[in-house]
Amino acid sequence: MITVRNRFMPGSDCLETQSGSSELLEKTVQELSEIVHKRNVTKLTELPFEARIDENNRLIEFEKCFINPHGVPGNPQARHLLFHPSADDWYNGDAISQVHDMISRIETSLNEQKLNHYSKRLAKEIALVNVAFICAKHSLSDFFTL
Repeated sequence: MITVRNRFMPGSDCLETQSGSSELLEKTVQELSEIVHKRNVTKLTELPFEARIDENNRLIEFEKCFINPHGVPGNPQARHLLFHPSADDWYNGDAISQVHDMISRIETSLNEQKLNHYSKRLAKEIALVNVAFICAKHSLSDFFTL
């Protein structure tokens, strides 16, 4: 998300309204990365069978966190928050393409009203991704039980 901030000119109102949510997202992703790295140290093959079932259930819950039941705006069949084709560029392989699409629309928008609309949609998309990462972080935490 840091590269997103560098794309905008200093003083851009659209960027300033999103900096808090992108910083929160960066923090959440960092915390999730630390949890995943700690979990990767344990060898699943050495765990008893029942413990491996529990780990599998946690991974299923982890994956469910990234499913948006409403789908992507304009493409309700694309329900995964991280990996789905971009509405603007089907050949581009960016993760969280809905965020990248909103950023490109903000960059090219000349209409102040559309710019405001895209800025609000960008905030919503970042918030959805952030909530998904928080859910994933909690699904892998030591205190999570089914």
